[in-house]
Amino acid sequence: MMIYASWLDFKTREVEPRLWLYASTPLAVVSALEAPYVLSTRGAGYVAAGLAGSLLALGLVGALYYVGMMGGGDLFASAMMIAAHPWPPMLRSLMPFLLDILVYSAAAFLIAVPAVMLYNLALHRGELRRIRSLKLRLVAAATAIPMKIKRYVESDAWLFPLEDYRSGEPRFRSSFDIDEDPGEHKRILRSLMERGAVSGEQVIWVTYGVPFLIPMTAGYIAGLMAGDRLLIMLLQALRII
Repeated sequence: MMIYASWLDFKTREVEPRLWLYASTPLAVVSALEAPYVLSTRGAGYVAAGLAGSLLALGLVGALYYVGMMGGGDLFASAMMIAAHPWPPMLRSLMPFLLDILVYSAAAFLIAVPAVMLYNLALHRGELRRIRSLKLRLVAAATAIPMKIKRYVESDAWLFPLEDYRSGEPRFRSSFDIDEDPGEHKRILRSLMERGAVSGEQVIWVTYGVPFLIPMTAGYIAGLMAGDRLLIMLLQALRII
C-alpha cells in the first residue's frame, strides 16, 4: 500500500482517504488477533508502552499536519502503520516504531536533497546561472529540475513551476502554496505559447514539492529491516549514547 500510495503522491499529489481505510481495517483486525499472543509472550507492560508510544507519535504527526508541515496523506499513512504495528515489531526499541519511521524518512529526504543538487550542478549549471538571486538559485538546485515549457504543459505530473507566469512576466519564487492547481499554470503557459509570448522550447524550473510519502515508504522499509539499530549506530557515532 505504501508503494502504491507513494506512486499516487508522486503522480497526482493526492491519495483518496478511502484507500487508507481499506488498507488499515484488515491490518487492525490482524493486530487485534495478535494481541493475546503478544500479551502472553512480552507482557502487558510491553503492549501498553507500545500503544502509548504509538499514540504519542501519531499525536506528533497530527500536530505537524495541523500547522501545515505534513499532508493529510502523511497522517493517514501514519495511522495505517500504527494499525499494522501498534507495538514495535522488534523486541528492543528505543522509540515508538512510528518515530523510527519518521527519523528514517527525514534521513532519506536529507539524502535526496544533495543528490538532486549534484545532478543540477553537473548537468544544468547554465540554467542555474540565469537565476540572479543566490537564495533562489540554491532552492532551485536542491528541489527542482529544468523542463521545457512544452513538455511541462503536456505533462500530467503534479508539478509546480518555480517560475510563476501568472502576472504575465516570469517571477522566480522559492516556495508555492500546496493548494495551488498546477493546471492553472499550464493553462497560462499554453496561452502564452499560442500568442507567441514564450517558446515551447524555453526552459523553466519545476518542482514536485515534497511528496513525503516517498521517503516515508523508504523509512518504513528501513524500520522493518533495521529497527533501532541504524539509529543507535548514529547516536553512538555522535557519542550521544
